[in-house]
Amino acid sequence: MVRIFGCVACVVVMMGTAWPTRTVAQTTAGRDFVIHLTPGVAKGSCRGQKYQVGAFGGEATQLPDTKASGEAIAVPTGLQGQPATSLRVALWCRGYSMVLIDVPSLPASTFQAQVSLVPLNDVPFSGKVSASADGISMVGATLRVFYQAPWLCRFFGWLDCLVPQWEVSAGTIRDDSTFAVMVPDFAADPAILAAVPSAIGGLGVRAVPGVTPPAEDRGVLLLRADRRAAPYNWWLGSLPLAARYVDMALQPSR
Repeated sequence: MVRIFGCVACVVVMMGTAWPTRTVAQTTAGRDFVIHLTPGVAKGSCRGQKYQVGAFGGEATQLPDTKASGEAIAVPTGLQGQPATSLRVALWCRGYSMVLIDVPSLPASTFQAQVSLVPLNDVPFSGKVSASADGISMVGATLRVFYQAPWLCRFFGWLDCLVPQWEVSAGTIRDDSTFAVMVPDFAADPAILAAVPSAIGGLGVRAVPGVTPPAEDRGVLLLRADRRAAPYNWWLGSLPLAARYVDMALQPSR
């Protein structure tokens, strides 16, 4: 059985900066689990994380871009010469809602999942970045926007969790210190809205009609300005998810 969360047309309702990786070894032994995407997406537009369990213990890695095409993503399973017994995958493709896949028993599955992606709108994100406290200008720097998703820690069943995050947008800070980019409307993402806390050891993500998880649990946007000259990287703070982000006043810090 394969459970898929976050897509409307699925038979059963069911990550720039790399997702966190816990690596035991890089020797893979097993079949690829293939995720078929409808519609197809541009190659390289998806970010993902997998967590597999077997006799080798548990292992989490970022999904390899080299095994992705526009219509399918091949997820390697198995480790250290041993097959995996279960698999969980979190997937984000630009322009679409998050998708979560839970395969409790890999041997009993077909090693395939058909996912109908749900379109997700972008929303405006604009404002102005001031100079740093010591007078360093951010003009010409690249503004990078990352989405940080603490609710994925529960989905994967991690008690000790390096919170998954990945880049979702970028743009240039203009000569007048202003910026304007578009970011995914994560505040309206059905998979995120269904990420309600549940008992430790459970799936960790379940839909409860009429219940919206706490704002901080749904994640935040992390902001960074990358200059072309030293000092290079400056954090601009974090923002809770919202329907839009306009007239933001950002202050760099290191």
